[in-house]
Amino acid sequence: MDESFELEVMPTDEKFGYFATPEFNASCLTVTRAIRDRIAANLGRRMVVTDVDWRFYANVALDLLAVVEDEMFTPADRIAGGLVRCTAIQSFIASERIVQFYDTWLVECANPKWAHVQESFNALLESFPGLRTKVLDPEKFWTIGLGYLVHCPWTPGDPVPAPPATLAMHHANYTVGAADKLILLEKIRDMKR
Repeated sequence: MDESFELEVMPTDEKFGYFATPEFNASCLTVTRAIRDRIAANLGRRMVVTDVDWRFYANVALDLLAVVEDEMFTPADRIAGGLVRCTAIQSFIASERIVQFYDTWLVECANPKWAHVQESFNALLESFPGLRTKVLDPEKFWTIGLGYLVHCPWTPGDPVPAPPATLAMHHANYTVGAADKLILLEKIRDMKR
């Protein structure tokens, strides 16, 4: 990672389970509360909040830190055939508006009308007053779900689409468990060589 980022690891004892299960959603709520508190403690600072299952292939500081006040950058993802915003990386300047967004999102996450946290995140991004959003370039911030519709979860032995030539970060989603995520990250790395 580029030295222009100050890395803060937020350890968690959470056991995430499969995407969109009650265990997954409950774990996401716990982590989202902790992130919200870090945002409130760092008002005025540029922040990039990310899951741990990303691999960097290029310096992305300019892409992620170009955000201005009351703006949030997120990558694209694909759920049920449609493109959505992914919660796995967010870039913004910590502000009261971002804290309010997280407070509202935490309430929405607990609403049973949403199948998973990504649904509530996307619905809120579309309607939250005063917050502008931008989708990061999917040719740079990529996941296998953008390469083709995969069955979930991806397992070792399943085909892997070729990453774009301009890949800067790869998100190892669409698979479950650290072992399979590491295998997927390695497969993409081998394809990038």
